Amino acid sequence: ATLGMLPREAAGIAAACAGAWDAAEVHFPTCLTLCDSTPIPISQGTTREFYADMLMERNAGDDRARAATFYADAAENYAQVGLVLYASRLAEKRARLNLA
Repeated sequence: ATLGMLPREAAGIAAACAGAWDAAEVHFPTCLTLCDSTPIPISQGTTREFYADMLMERNAGDDRARAATFYADAAENYAQVGLVLYASRLAEKRARLNLA
């Protein structure tokens, strides 16, 4: 499972960069499933952060609310593994959500 994570995360990022939202919506959840079933916690946070970034860029329907959840989960993950700067960086991204 570990070998499949990084290519899936990269594929999700590439799809998002190309605006291929349907493809990104396949790659990121698949990567999350792989990440959550492996003992590599940092990938759990980074995949959630990149997925949230994709949702913010697409900005359709409930994307902003979903992004907020992924950013919060990623920040919690980063804090748990001691990546304080990563977690604080997400606070800035979450502040830009402006969810009422």
